[in-house]
Amino acid sequence: MCHLRSELRASKASTKSGEAHLQANYVGPGANAVRVVASPRTINLVANSTLGSGQFTAQAYDASGNALPKALYQWSSADQTIASVDGQLGTVFAQGKRGSTTITVTAAGAVRPTDAVTVNVSLPPQSLVLVSGGGQSGPIGKALPNPIVVKAIAADGLPVGGATITFQAQGSGIASPTSAVTNSSGVASTTWTLGSVVGVQGLNMGIPNSPAQLGVTATGTGTTGGTTGPGLNLTLLSNNAIQQQHGTGVTGITVLAQNGGVPQSGIQISFAPGSGSVSSPTVATDASGHAVVNWTLGPNTGTQTLLITASGSTNSITLTVNASAAAAASVRPTSP
Repeated sequence: MCHLRSELRASKASTKSGEAHLQANYVGPGANAVRVVASPRTINLVANSTLGSGQFTAQAYDASGNALPKALYQWSSADQTIASVDGQLGTVFAQGKRGSTTITVTAAGAVRPTDAVTVNVSLPPQSLVLVSGGGQSGPIGKALPNPIVVKAIAADGLPVGGATITFQAQGSGIASPTSAVTNSSGVASTTWTLGSVVGVQGLNMGIPNSPAQLGVTATGTGTTGGTTGPGLNLTLLSNNAIQQQHGTGVTGITVLAQNGGVPQSGIQISFAPGSGSVSSPTVATDASGHAVVNWTLGPNTGTQTLLITASGSTNSITLTVNASAAAAASVRPTSP
């Protein structure tokens, strides 16, 4: 492409009305062009994005088929609401409208040969909408029964294919895959494995460098009301040494019920003191698998025990307190 100063020849011509006007003909390098070829033949652009511009080039030829390296060109767009073009350079720019338009190049000279190429403009994703899979519930640590399906939508309401959507589960949850490319219908999906928290969990979805973001929730549950039996494991969480005297209260004794490392809700935990009394002889574990009780020690000094068992399970913990009238008590869990 040549950007040399044009050489013009002025000639006098008459209009139909008989008034004279000047007609300029280019006579510089490449003025003998009879054919011009633009490339590439098609450019695909995405408006309002890093893919919003492209470059056309042109090559002119004389009557013998020889390339004219210094020819001059003029570029124009058939619809500048879809794409505009730099008249001299052939750089094309997407506008804010979806569609296709023709870009025409003209080689300067007596013949003024032309060629036409195409620009296709699509719109970037503006939002994500949930297609299916929201509001599910399932056991913590397990995959939800149905995938999370979302669609990428442009500003004009049409789906966007080829967009990369990322999926990130909150907490210890897992999304697989963590990213997916939308199909021609703008749809992508992932499988969500819930984390270890019983209750509401979240999954965040988004398209990088885009306002298209979406969050969905699911509810994690313990395995159907909690699993009892030999697989259930009890752990005493409040086993630090405490300052205590006989006849007074040991507060906040906390037990965690788990099955395969997963907290279990709704498990009936029994607390049986060898001496003294407890705030409740049976406590159901909460959504995090915890059961909490207070123990008032008996009036005697020396060793006192609290037996902790789970309903329907042989797993148990014995909490032993060495109480005295004046000294601090020490608390330690032992296994029967």
